[in-house]
Amino acid sequence: MPKKTHHRTLRPRDYFRDPHEFGVLDSAVVHLPALGDLASQRAAVVQHRIALLLLVRATPGAGPGAALGRTFGFSRQHWSDCLSGRSWMRENTLLAAHALMLGLVDELEP
Repeated sequence: MPKKTHHRTLRPRDYFRDPHEFGVLDSAVVHLPALGDLASQRAAVVQHRIALLLLVRATPGAGPGAALGRTFGFSRQHWSDCLSGRSWMRENTLLAAHALMLGLVDELEP
């Protein structure tokens, strides 16, 4: 069983050989950095795959970050940082991603 990590010191993109490929290339190569841990590496891979799915569906110039942020309580910048692997998805961000993938955003908007 993986060791439980309470605080991650690295960013999701740090678990990829080329951090710029996070959320962009399906073939991005995963690695375990010196200060990384296996549980965080697994979480980074999941977040990378979610970002890939969302970016494939995205309409150029019409990102849903602001609307999702209002509905789920985070900033547009945090959404952008999560999709680029600069920040970890928290529970509300992960739920927003699922709502977007399931087509539920319009039903949930205040």
